[in-house]
Amino acid sequence: MFLEQNPHIDYAALKAAVDAELQRPPGPMPPPAPLHTPLAETSPAPELSLSAMARGIGARLQRWPRVYGVARKAWHGIRATVVAIRKRPALYYCVRWARWLVSLPKLADLFAAQAVQVDQQRAILMRLEQTLNQQQTALQSEIERVEHRLNKHVRSTTAEHARIEGQTVLLRESLEDLQHAWQRFKTEVAQANAAGGQLVANRPLDAAAGAPLSAVMDRFYQEFEDAWRGPQAVIRERVAHYLPKVTAAGAGTPNAPLADLGCGRGEWLAVLDDAGLTAFGVDSNATAIARTRAQGLTAFEADVGEWMAQRGDESLGAISALHVVEHLPFEVLVRTLDEALRVLRPGGLLILETPDPANIMVATGSFWLDPSHLRPIPADLLAFTVRSRGFEAVEVERLHPVDESLRFTAGHEVGDRLNTLLYGPQDYAVIARKPQQ
Repeated sequence: MFLEQNPHIDYAALKAAVDAELQRPPGPMPPPAPLHTPLAETSPAPELSLSAMARGIGARLQRWPRVYGVARKAWHGIRATVVAIRKRPALYYCVRWARWLVSLPKLADLFAAQAVQVDQQRAILMRLEQTLNQQQTALQSEIERVEHRLNKHVRSTTAEHARIEGQTVLLRESLEDLQHAWQRFKTEVAQANAAGGQLVANRPLDAAAGAPLSAVMDRFYQEFEDAWRGPQAVIRERVAHYLPKVTAAGAGTPNAPLADLGCGRGEWLAVLDDAGLTAFGVDSNATAIARTRAQGLTAFEADVGEWMAQRGDESLGAISALHVVEHLPFEVLVRTLDEALRVLRPGGLLILETPDPANIMVATGSFWLDPSHLRPIPADLLAFTVRSRGFEAVEVERLHPVDESLRFTAGHEVGDRLNTLLYGPQDYAVIARKPQQ
């Protein structure tokens, strides 16, 4: 059937062409005459192919006259039906609706195909999202790794800066010591010349013939401490850890001063002095005492045991001995603890710091670097000894862990164990109180 709904088709010309083909008698089919209508000339290819198809059907049916006659009757019947339907709008629209209903399965198939494509596109988007999340996670991990390396570099740079500053302070102190020694040397030379003596100006006094061996060893030990104990600024920062405990015990006053046994270069005394507390040091090393006094601090050159024996009962508020007990024979250590219990006032504070042999690197290496060390003392032994001599509230503090950069990565059983044995705290402190009466 032909529906006159397309404005691009000249239905009158098409109808005339079809009628002419159907009425033409059988015989050779002449070539079709072109349609010279404006609509036909501008019609698109699909409408022109419809006319060609109609002519082709008519030409083929002419080979069988009977079929051709039936087709002509059917064609006229279809035309009459179309004309009748067009005269009845309701029936015409029903036919159009029927055509749409027939096309619904095709539309359903089309929608199903579109749904499949949408699902495929959704799956592609989900894969892209997953890939993007993975890339984002990898990028975040890389950023964290770079930040960790940067922070580690900053920490190492800071540590190196602190070490250089410490070395600078040490060199400045050494220069001051040399200047003081040179002034003393010139004074002694002038005095000797005035007395008629003879001194060789270019020969150090400590190295002069007849100089006591103790003086040589005192100076050697100070040079050793400068090289291996660390810069004084670093040691002051470490020992400041005990300052709150001293103030909490009420020590460091004129009536309850603190005595630092084996005061060395005076770092702990300097911290106490900066805090406005009353303290003094005791050391048998004459060179160390001279350096401590040069800082304006109070220090006595004496044997620690002899000095303790001369102190009055309950005359001190606190006693500290930082890296001293490992230099003493055990019997001397026990006697020193007994003297400390006697001279401390009730509630007085005792602080003992020493290398920790629980750290294998300390027990087998760095401890024996000091030639004056006798033997390492385990924390349990020292704490038990302090408690057995009459002190109470005995506690052990582990101090000065190894640099984190040297440790194994945490979270592994073997690595954690090795970190404890090899890279644990390098020192410990035993802190105790004299019982209240």
